[in-house]
Amino acid sequence: MFLVFVFLVCGDLPPIDLELIETISRKNATAGPSQVHISYAGKDQVLVQWVSTSEKDPSQVNYGTSASSLTMSATGNAVSYSFEGYTSGGIHYVLLPALNTSTTYYYQVGGPGQWSTTYNFKSAPVVGKDNIFIGTMGDVGADSNSELTIKGLMDVRDKIGLDLILHAGDLSYANNYNPGGPVWDHYGEILEPLASKTLYNPSVGNHETIDDFTGFKIRYGVEILENNSAGGDFYWSVDFGFVHVIMLSSETDYAPTSDQHKWLEADLAAVNRQMTPWVLAVWHRPWYCSNHAHQGEGEKMRASFEPLFDKYNVDLGITGHVHAYERVDEVLDYKVTPGKTAYIVNGNGGTPEGLASTWEAQPAWSKFRVSKWGYGSLQLVNATHGHWMMFSDTNGAVMDETWFVRKYPR
Repeated sequence: MFLVFVFLVCGDLPPIDLELIETISRKNATAGPSQVHISYAGKDQVLVQWVSTSEKDPSQVNYGTSASSLTMSATGNAVSYSFEGYTSGGIHYVLLPALNTSTTYYYQVGGPGQWSTTYNFKSAPVVGKDNIFIGTMGDVGADSNSELTIKGLMDVRDKIGLDLILHAGDLSYANNYNPGGPVWDHYGEILEPLASKTLYNPSVGNHETIDDFTGFKIRYGVEILENNSAGGDFYWSVDFGFVHVIMLSSETDYAPTSDQHKWLEADLAAVNRQMTPWVLAVWHRPWYCSNHAHQGEGEKMRASFEPLFDKYNVDLGITGHVHAYERVDEVLDYKVTPGKTAYIVNGNGGTPEGLASTWEAQPAWSKFRVSKWGYGSLQLVNATHGHWMMFSDTNGAVMDETWFVRKYPR
């Protein structure tokens, strides 16, 4: 069946590769496991997900510490969903429990007669371990620029190592197309070489809204991640090495009376800064950005949550939404204030909607800004020093870098 796509947004979007999408759709209808990716679920657990022909296919992962001896096995479940004339394949999810820390595991997904190739990943470090490497991206999509971002992060992983990848919302841009389901499949295919071997944790963005967020919820195990930290509605947290990572939602209620606000305060109050001296938050719509695009869209969330960031000394916020890059100084209520939260706008991951190129007069809190495609790397070296780099999609050159230097204890 040939799939016809209708653009649902205004503007001149580059056409998505219909021939490639059709090929992927045929593959998913006839082949075994595809779109394999892994997420850190907290508590030394890894969530493994993939897509197959049907939800009736087996949901099994064989794994071990040697590629030639996958002696352990875990099983899970699978679901499918339908929307706009599209029906997904079986979307499988299996939790690997009680993994050893900082250990290379090998694994296959599927079941008898339809096993995948063998993948490998490094499990999460023990809580409290320093020198953590985190890759970042936002507003990626599923076209040629998106592939450059994904390949770029693979290059960083291969050269210097990556322990975890954080995605600040807007994954596939499936809601820009009708039907959107095959675009989710396309995104899953181009993401697999990165996220099948590196822990990948995305936050929610406005382009995940298609079918009431159904594709995002199911394909990225959102409820499992939320439940492991008593979160909900796209907010949750994990301890990873010596950083406490908080995923927030700018797409659901964040008012001072909201469940998300109450959860965030309780979560921050419980952080052990001796074990996790760094606190890093990720969400989609920026609070501080001097680009003309989307001005003010994060203001209500900032007014609600910034007092908590101040009270509990959140170190860094990473966002997307604005299709450009900007590094923001330590700031509180629009005033440069040493020791307060710094911010990164990382919405330049390859979105088919193009770059946001119009800037306002540069405020004092804006340290560096550019309208170019790219991806980031954050090395948290020890309790006081973190090295940040923003790379260019074009050639992997470093466009911007800095050291975050924090007091310890906070």
